[in-house]
Amino acid sequence: MDICIEHLPIRELRPYVQCVWYSPATDDTEYEIVPDGCVDACFVLSAANPRTLLYGTTTHTTASRLEGGAPYFGVRFRPGKASLFVCEKISELTDAQIPVRDFLGLSAEEVLRLS
Repeated sequence: MDICIEHLPIRELRPYVQCVWYSPATDDTEYEIVPDGCVDACFVLSAANPRTLLYGTTTHTTASRLEGGAPYFGVRFRPGKASLFVCEKISELTDAQIPVRDFLGLSAEEVLRLS
């Protein structure tokens, strides 16, 4: 997937959030994640299986599986800032992605309804 539209967050969040991003639906089923020191909260806006994932920092370039035909929306935190917004231990997210019920009280189902 080559298309990822990134936007700067509102000024008050810029010390903590690197960008808010969106990837439209695509047929691609794999995405390359390059180490950048960041943690991402990601909403998979799938009609069949909406879900919220946390992607931890990576120590090496990895391929991540995608759901073809589903758009994705996310928040990328600046290095060292995600722990201010997520309950999970950041150290346990290294080289991992984990499903979470919601992000800051907002579920993927709610984001999908709002879109």
